[in-house]
Amino acid sequence: MNQLQETSENLASEGFSLFDVASGTLAPSQSETFEIDLDDGYDYLFAGACDQDCSDIDLEVRTSAGETIGSDYEANDRPVVRVSPGAGRFVISSSMYECTTAPCYYGIGVYRR
Repeated sequence: MNQLQETSENLASEGFSLFDVASGTLAPSQSETFEIDLDDGYDYLFAGACDQDCSDIDLEVRTSAGETIGSDYEANDRPVVRVSPGAGRFVISSSMYECTTAPCYYGIGVYRR
């Protein structure tokens, strides 16, 4: 996804490097989650992007116990969540809010510094 490549280039100047990527397709009102193991001592940034048919996708980062530690529910197609969670397993949830031609493609870049 071109948007994530652009995000990677912009975040490099802040010291972030790409750690992981998730992608998929969602219809309006659908959500998808994935789990990720994060290491202690890093700041993490989760950046979402979706295709031209999508105008709003949301991101949420939760602990494995279900506690929300960061989210972006703004009306945008490029959500960003910054967290410094420590080590552990975390759940990332992406929710498609607005998609004119389903399914919409999305990607989530996980960056750390």
